[in-house]
Amino acid sequence: MESRNPPLPSSLDHRKRQRFAVDLSLKWRTGHCEFFASRARNISSHGMAITIAGAAPTLGAVIEVIVDWPVLLDDTMGLQLWILGTVVRCGANEFAVRYRRHEIKTKGVRALTGRQA
Repeated sequence: MESRNPPLPSSLDHRKRQRFAVDLSLKWRTGHCEFFASRARNISSHGMAITIAGAAPTLGAVIEVIVDWPVLLDDTMGLQLWILGTVVRCGANEFAVRYRRHEIKTKGVRALTGRQA
């Protein structure tokens, strides 16, 4: 995958974890509000950057993020990455989340395949 954002010079980027450019569908919410649809821009073992079309959540807010994972379990079951985290950076069209907890869950619906039952 080609990165849309070139790496910052090491003197400007102080993050310790390697980030991987992605383009994954997700939904997020703070509190018990309804979910907002967005896209993950990059991901690491401790956080992710999320692109947004509207207003960003509040810096320091606790956030729930559900990412549609691009790999199927046993080639049939959809997966999602569920994240509980904290908003650590906000910009005009994106924000960043640091994970508190995360886990992979099945979507609960088998994906359609060419196989006949």
